[in-house]
Amino acid sequence: MGFVDRMRQSIHPFTPPDRNDVMEFRRQTLGNHPRQCSEGYFDWAFGVNPNRGDGPAELWICRRGGRIVGQQAGLPCLLKVGGIMQRASWAVDLLVAPEWRLRGVGPCLMDAQAGHSPIALALGVGDLAYPSYLRQGWVDVGPVPTYIWPLRPSQLVAFAPARYARLAAAARIADPAAGAACALLSRLAALAPGTFVPVGAFDRRVDRVWDAVAPHIPLIAQRNAGTLRWRFDDIPDRNAHHRFYLMEDGEVVGYAVLRFDRWRGRTFALVIDYLAPTARLPVLFGHCLRVAQRMGAAALVCKTLNQGADLRLRSLGFIRTERKPFWPTRFMVHLPDDRAGPSETMRETMRDPRRWFITMADSDIGFDHLDWRDPPEPSRLTLCPHPT
Repeated sequence: MGFVDRMRQSIHPFTPPDRNDVMEFRRQTLGNHPRQCSEGYFDWAFGVNPNRGDGPAELWICRRGGRIVGQQAGLPCLLKVGGIMQRASWAVDLLVAPEWRLRGVGPCLMDAQAGHSPIALALGVGDLAYPSYLRQGWVDVGPVPTYIWPLRPSQLVAFAPARYARLAAAARIADPAAGAACALLSRLAALAPGTFVPVGAFDRRVDRVWDAVAPHIPLIAQRNAGTLRWRFDDIPDRNAHHRFYLMEDGEVVGYAVLRFDRWRGRTFALVIDYLAPTARLPVLFGHCLRVAQRMGAAALVCKTLNQGADLRLRSLGFIRTERKPFWPTRFMVHLPDDRAGPSETMRETMRDPRRWFITMADSDIGFDHLDWRDPPEPSRLTLCPHPT
């Protein structure tokens, strides 16, 4: 038996008796990370996901000498592939003990996760892991770009390379112009039909949005009421996410989820997730700008792969950037070789980034992609009108 075969025999699905060892391994590997090392996050990710069904938790561990030296997790989802809902899984939390890296643990764990689901997906694949993903048969679909609307350009200069320091004075001058432009867009959004109202939790009304928009997008993970409640209402840090409905004539026609976080002393507003008909996206994002401006954000940030939104976001003044700290996020797909998976035509479609709808709510990049520290108090959102 070769080394790789022996390593594969060390990979086992997670069982409840493994929990204490897994949590200890996470704390040792991640340095007591506040999210991935918390019991609440573990239960949310692997216990109450509505797309898990009756199957076991999607978590694989590697034991050597009786102790855990690696793990790979998956977040199951339902992916609309053309007109068919297919089972899929987001690869997350690939962790290998430092002394066991480059010894085959990572690839074997990746194989276990990718082989469990007809379609495996991955966001935010790092440069070090990227070659391994390619060798394991993953396809690089392309980057998920970041769109930024600079509400306060002077506050963003601190994030620019040192050679751009001379732009600080110009950025300060640009602040009033950016504020006036944002106010104009917000005013236009307010004059458009409909209202933008905060809600405490998702309800069945949002199913209308999914039913209306999903048929027009070839590849999108399910965003019905049940999935959105799990993603944003059941998660331990639910209060950090602020849900808004775009309503017209008493019906929900779109939604957005915003998060307000601070980084290096500046407040940023992030559009974690959104969904609306393409024609209503300018109004939806105009309202998001209004909320971000009232919260004193330095910028409104949206990381999304959506061909229908690209031109509309840029026409609103969003800057599509590939610069740090808002670099694009690598998106990869793994498809099975057997006939149980998608047809060859659909395989080609899945390699085309123009067919996909991705946001920060897919996988788990929306909660951990940047080094956020001190979010403002949610109570400040009382600046926004509440529904009656």
